[in-house]
Amino acid sequence: MKDKHVLRVKSIKLCRFRGFVSATPIELNTDADIVLITGPNGFGKTSLMDALCLLLNRHFYPEKLPLSSCNKEKYDE
Repeated sequence: MKDKHVLRVKSIKLCRFRGFVSATPIELNTDADIVLITGPNGFGKTSLMDALCLLLNRHFYPEKLPLSSCNKEKYDE
């Protein structure tokens, strides 16, 4: 039987992706056996999962676009 290797995402940097609108990358350390993602609505939990899905599966869900960000100065619509 061949050795099976478990791949682990140790960290991820996000910028200009869905809810992460800043040009400065935000680095998240995910180097643990269990990673718990919590936070209030609008803080990027789903954006993080979408980024991981795109990274690991090369699949992006275009039906989630367009995304309105709460980080914009004006919120007229």
